[in-house]
Amino acid sequence: MARTDTLFQSLPALAWLATLAACQGEPAPRVPAEVREAVVRQMAEAGVDAGQVDQASGLFKPVELTAQAAPDWLVDFNVLPSGLLCGTGGCPLQVWVKVGASPYALAFDRQSLGHEVARHDNGRRWLTVQLHGALCGGTGSEACTYHFEWRGDAGQADGHFTAASIWGKPLRYEGPLVQALPITPPAGAVAHALDAWNKACAAAGGTANLEEALARLPDLNRDGRPEWLFDASRADCQKDDAPVAPSCAGQTCLSQIFTEQGGRGWRVAWFGVPFAYGVDFNQPEPRLLAHTLDCEGACPEHPLVWQDKASAFVLDLPSSAD
Repeated sequence: MARTDTLFQSLPALAWLATLAACQGEPAPRVPAEVREAVVRQMAEAGVDAGQVDQASGLFKPVELTAQAAPDWLVDFNVLPSGLLCGTGGCPLQVWVKVGASPYALAFDRQSLGHEVARHDNGRRWLTVQLHGALCGGTGSEACTYHFEWRGDAGQADGHFTAASIWGKPLRYEGPLVQALPITPPAGAVAHALDAWNKACAAAGGTANLEEALARLPDLNRDGRPEWLFDASRADCQKDDAPVAPSCAGQTCLSQIFTEQGGRGWRVAWFGVPFAYGVDFNQPEPRLLAHTLDCEGACPEHPLVWQDKASAFVLDLPSSAD
């Protein structure tokens, strides 16, 4: 049976660790210099007095989310007195991670209405985040909860936070899948798809915006690696503050799913017209369920199915005889 780590609910994590350290005769962990400096820079860019860093109790909290040797650091901008960095989607919530000998790096960065650090008796840990309802296909007043979990072993350079089903909740995330930004796209086919869109938009005289177009998906083909999606329906090309159609050729304006197997690099494992989707956790392995864009009412959904022989995904569409 799952339980929430009530220590993180009842006491600020920093105070809790300080108490524990005192009992063991060890100093409480100090905020890493690179984390503090990055937060001060972000505040200065937003016009926030950097002096508020020292006035905001609970701005920095050491937490355990990745099983790395060094503690992870959670930065909750909600506690700043000014609120200048906040909006209808809440305030920035960040998690900084130190992998091996590398400096701390930003591994999670989202506007958040609330959060909770939780863990299970078996050691599984996650970050529950309340987001703006529009990110779950609803309105701002409707609940939108995501559970983010670290994927990667201790010392693994490409570890990352991703949306996960925690003990059957939720059973489904409605696309587009909310990402634990920042995302670093891999080289190869993924980078080629982004470059092709940028060039096609520039050829049409526009400026590309791909911030919402690239998504890291769960492992859909059971090889232990997550897939990537270039969601063409979320790619944007603007000219003079108005949308403009890019100069499409080949797969440039199509949605594409990429997979990486056996160290052979990233490649296209499926492509097709832009679609809407949901990530289904009702079965032991997550599935991507697709339906047509701009569908109203009950939309027929079709799962994306992996075929080992073809090393590719196919949409499981009904036959003409059905």
